[in-house]
Formats: sequence, C-alpha cells, structure tokens
Amino acid sequence: MTGRYKVLIVLIILLVGVIALLYYRVGNQQETCEQQKVYFNFNLEEALNFYESLNTSLWLLREYPGSHTIWLADDQALDYNALMLIYNITHNVTAKMLAEQILIAIKPYGGLYKYYNSVFEIFGIYPSTTTPQSGVDIIVGNIDNYTLKATLFNHTISNYYDYADLLAYRVLLWLQLGNYSGAEENFISLVKMWNGIGFNDSAYYNDTYQSYKLALFLIVWRALELNPHTCLLATKYVNMTREVSNIMSLLQSSQGGVWTNYKYVNGKIEYGYNISSMNGETTSLFVIAYALLSTNISIPITS
Repeated sequence: MTGRYKVLIVLIILLVGVIALLYYRVGNQQETCEQQKVYFNFNLEEALNFYESLNTSLWLLREYPGSHTIWLADDQALDYNALMLIYNITHNVTAKMLAEQILIAIKPYGGLYKYYNSVFEIFGIYPSTTTPQSGVDIIVGNIDNYTLKATLFNHTISNYYDYADLLAYRVLLWLQLGNYSGAEENFISLVKMWNGIGFNDSAYYNDTYQSYKLALFLIVWRALELNPHTCLLATKYVNMTREVSNIMSLLQSSQGGVWTNYKYVNGKIEYGYNISSMNGETTSLFVIAYALLSTNISIPITS
C-alpha cells in the first residue's frame, strides 16, 4: 500500500471519528440557559384574606365566598399548596393553619389527590396513561348544606390540542417522561393560541378569556426553562411570558381573589362582577405561578 493511500485511510478514519463525536454530542446535548426574570404584581397577604373568606364549618374551602359548593378536586389540593407557599414566603401562620385544616378535613375523602385531576401534574402527580384525558364533574355527597363535588379526569379526549389547559398538562407530562420534543411541540401549539390578550382556544366564548390559563402558561413555561433539554425554546418566548404576566398583574381583586375571566374592550382589559367572579382555583394557580417565578421555594406537595 502506497503512502498516499495510507494517508487517505487515516483521513477517512479521522472524518468518521469526528462525525461520530458530533452525532454523540448532538444526541446527548443538554442546553445551559440563564434563568430569565419574569414577574407579575400579586399581593399574597390579600390572597390569604380571600382564602379565609372561603373557609367553612367542614374545614374545607368552598368554591367562592358564600358558595354552598366544595370541590374536593381540584380545589383542595390547589388551595392547600397555595396556602403553604404563602406561608413559606410570608411566614404568616394563618396560611399554615388553613392549609393544615384542609389536610385534616380531606382525609376522610381519600386525601388531596384521591380524585385524579390533570392539574395535579403541577405537584408531580402524573396519570397512569399517556392517552389524553378530559374532566367530568361528579357529586361526591352532601353535608351541612354543602354539596361536595370533584372533577375526575378519566374520559379520553381526541381534540385536546384545541384547549390551552390540556396542552399545558401535556407539556408537563412529556417533560416528566423525557419526551422533550413532545413537550416542545405541545408548548408551541399552546403559544399559537396566544393573541396578545389571552388564549383563544375552543373554550373562548363571547369575547371572554379565562384567567387560569395565564397562570398555567407561566407554570409550564418555567418548567421548560428550568429543564436543560428545553430551556433554549423557553428563552425564545420570554417576551410573551412578560405579556402574560402584565395581564395577570391586573386581575387580583381588592378582596384578594383573582377574577376568573376578563375581556378586552376598547383597548383596555376589563374585569369585575359584570364579567365574572373570583374563586379559589384561579387564585391558587396565580399564587403557584407567582411563587415559581419569584422565589426558589419548591411546591410543598403532600399526600
């Protein structure tokens, strides 16, 4: 074999080695990103006042002030975790007392997570199937003039991609399972529903936007940002997250709760009793989003 051919063989071997190394690096790349600052105005002490107005003789929190409906799922889990976050940030013992009260009162009904709800993915509790599920409301019982209800996610839904909240839950599920391309794909579908004012999905009706979907978006965005496999994608949408957070800053009422819906009329965000009411579920999601964006405190999940 001539020297010329030997050199050629060596070059080929080196080229194959470089290609293999690049392939390995691409396939195993974990991105590193600087955490972005996203913030919205929210008063935790006023939110705590709102939770106190939801308290009942059953030690479970009702849907909204004066309501005779108590949602075992998902409200009690959301309210418990939100109250514990308020306590961990503000050290107000009233928040801890309310949270512990919920924890005691929910035990006869199987605990916080007895009736599976997709929002539980925020707390690291995932479904037993990857098949998209939708929620169905059920009545669990009646006691002391209160109707106990739960939203149970156990029905297959084929058009989950038409709903912002269901897409958000899919993002969290795929992140948990390590399907990062799936998480990014669903997140991009969620982003496409944003019109600069709210999420215009299949639930959008009568020019009215649902506030809780703003909080869900920020929660899943932060999850993507904190994951080294998906943080670069999240960074591309930081300006959008700031648009979302700016609107969220407007939606806490003077009573401390968050308006469940809002409209955009004549160039202004409108909210109030003429459009919607306040409830624990939406308020809790805002608290959780606020805590995840503003602090390094983890969600205090318990069974």
